[in-house]
Amino acid sequence: MQYVVKWDWLTLIIYLIIAFVTSLLLKKSIHYKKNKDFFQLFGRKINKKFICYLIIYAVLVFFINTRLITDNVGGADSVRYINYFKTLGYIKFDFIGILKFSGWEYLYFNLMYLIRILGGSYYVFSYIIYSLIVISYLWYFDKNLNDEKRWYVSLLFILPFVKGMNIVRNVFAAAIGLFAIQKIKEGKFIKAILIIILCYLSHYISIILLFFLLFCKFVPEKWYDSRKKILIIGFSSLGITLALIPIIINILKSSRYYNYINRMQFSIWGYIPYIIIFVLIMIFFKDFYKELKRNNHLIYYKMIVFLSIVVPPFTVVNGTYRIMMFFELPRFIMYGDLINVVEKEILLYRKKRNLLVKYNDKSIKKVIHFLLIFVYIAWIVFRIWRMYSDARIMPYINRFFH
Repeated sequence: MQYVVKWDWLTLIIYLIIAFVTSLLLKKSIHYKKNKDFFQLFGRKINKKFICYLIIYAVLVFFINTRLITDNVGGADSVRYINYFKTLGYIKFDFIGILKFSGWEYLYFNLMYLIRILGGSYYVFSYIIYSLIVISYLWYFDKNLNDEKRWYVSLLFILPFVKGMNIVRNVFAAAIGLFAIQKIKEGKFIKAILIIILCYLSHYISIILLFFLLFCKFVPEKWYDSRKKILIIGFSSLGITLALIPIIINILKSSRYYNYINRMQFSIWGYIPYIIIFVLIMIFFKDFYKELKRNNHLIYYKMIVFLSIVVPPFTVVNGTYRIMMFFELPRFIMYGDLINVVEKEILLYRKKRNLLVKYNDKSIKKVIHFLLIFVYIAWIVFRIWRMYSDARIMPYINRFFH
């Protein structure tokens, strides 16, 4: 049967169901983690959160690894990776080529080759890759998501996962990169560098993590510790990028990423949410900074400043969405911190203005949470609508039940 890419409401419903199931399980896992709920297994005490993680892992890996892949469905790049799996031999380590972004990524493609010579199929390789992606996501959420009231921020978890149907290598490198970001947060820079090397040998765009490490390590916070300084940095980066566009293009001419320049697309609609979030951060800057500090999330503040520097030049080479992928889960968690601040300001403003006096704070919070869940769902639908055709992620067809 010939399948064609098209908008499919049933597929959208499946994506949303998976988003809610994983989010609610993550919420439950936070509850188990905070209350130290254990069960006995072979004489060992194990936190019940791992039951939630196991269910999430099983659902996500089964869902994505059993999808049908053809020229028109299952991910636009997936057929290409299947062909690589069948045809590529051992990739020799080319140090100069690696530094010039011009050779094949040594680690990722040799893992393909290893699985093939051991007798495995592409789906075995795919199972390993998607398992590592899910485990990385769960590990990072376990380390950083500790407020079960903000469970709905993890609804966006479905977006990078769905992208993994298409640009799996980028998603894989970004998932492993979460370990590096966590080590940077902990000040363990040597370990972070070793992880970044592994990421880089899977996808060259991972070089962005090295830049982020250098920024966190060597750029003094006093250089960007105010609203005014952040704005100056952002606009300066934009101006310098515009002036250096010919140089940027010339640098990339000898790399495999030059073709991205010719396919550059820019949509103001895609950037509106980020603009709104940035504006809110600027408005509530002091309280937001305090909230990040209270939650041990100051690395997200550094991330915001760093992205304001690097997004303009990467936009020129059509690489913004690829570098943003490395910071997606940290941004999702940061949104929870920002929501805490904005919610407090709304409640404070209501009391000052004596508004909605018939309702208590608890009722107002419930309304805010409901609206936020609606906004998150709308954003998921919008992002899927924007990418479903080019990424060929609709309709979802399971290869066992079609």
